[in-house]
Amino acid sequence: MKNPFSHILAAYRNNATIISWICIGLYIVAMIAALLIGCAAFESLIGFFVGLLFIVGGVFLCLIQNHYLRFQLAQNEFESEAIDTFVRFLSRRQTLTLVLAAAAFGFIVPHVTVPVHSGLRLAYAFGFGVLGGACGAGLACLISFIVKTAKKSYRTDREKYFWTLKNGGIPYSVIAVVGASAILVGLSFFAKNAEVSVPISTDYANSYLALQHSLSEENAELFTEHPNTLYETTALETTLDETQLNAAITESMRPREILIGKASYYFENFPSEYETSYHIVHVDGGAYVEVEVITIRLGNGEIFSTLVLNRALQGGINGLECVPLMQDSPDGISIFEFVLHTDPPLYESVTTQSNSISLVSILAAVALLLLIYTAIYLPRRKKFLKSRAPFPAE
Repeated sequence: MKNPFSHILAAYRNNATIISWICIGLYIVAMIAALLIGCAAFESLIGFFVGLLFIVGGVFLCLIQNHYLRFQLAQNEFESEAIDTFVRFLSRRQTLTLVLAAAAFGFIVPHVTVPVHSGLRLAYAFGFGVLGGACGAGLACLISFIVKTAKKSYRTDREKYFWTLKNGGIPYSVIAVVGASAILVGLSFFAKNAEVSVPISTDYANSYLALQHSLSEENAELFTEHPNTLYETTALETTLDETQLNAAITESMRPREILIGKASYYFENFPSEYETSYHIVHVDGGAYVEVEVITIRLGNGEIFSTLVLNRALQGGINGLECVPLMQDSPDGISIFEFVLHTDPPLYESVTTQSNSISLVSILAAVALLLLIYTAIYLPRRKKFLKSRAPFPAE
């Protein structure tokens, strides 16, 4: 006779299948979002957190639905065999969904090591994402195996029991070793060698005075408020007077040659709050700070030279152009403006490098702890069960 509750269990099974596919869809959206935001919009950190939201949502959906179905089972008078069969099905579905969540998380993890306002190149994002996904899936499988082993009751099938211990403990221990090694080697290599696409910041200046203000005067408190000595410099004496500095840039005022040099300042007592803002070399008794120098030889023979002291420009200057404006002056004289291209500030890159090292250390510690737990726990459990399990005599 057909179980009167079989249609209810079939509906539960169908619901569990649908929810698991929805969760998988959320994980796929998370990976695509991380790639698009990181590689196309140059915002890898934002891409990581957007992807993380989708992954966390999928995990919560899976756990809530699993809890709901188990609660429903307890409210109906199902046969124990039917319940056991359904619970095993539900456990397999939940395990698969959580392993895929770990794989999706591993796929988007490389984006968190990238400087702010920049993104991974697509090949690196996909390649290291696949590596991270494999590590995440492997470690999730290891955790799942440990949990199942810990919850497993004594077996009565001796051959199957010993086959599980022999063929389960060793492969999953290998997974732990490979996962830990891959995380250590892969992410450490990635943090140092991955190519990053950086959207170049652009500033405009319509006079030499405006250019000097952008390069030297903004956020230069280190040099104006703390005693220092200009140690060496490639800067030349500027021959432009105040009127020329503040005048619009005409054809005769256009650069003929643009040079980027260096200058060094010596600080006997270097303020610690600027440690990550400038290129610093610490020596006994003080510190040297290195900055760039922009020197421009004009078409009329004049010289403009200034130090790049602005804290926000210490990531580096990619280029300095002098381009014509869309509209010339009313009297028909061509007017030009400077376009300054710069990398992200140095302090952002230094902070990100520190975060990358911390991330690699945390992931490696988790992987190694799982490895130690597996290597110690499984053999001890095997020995314990062999001495306690009531196997039938052959």
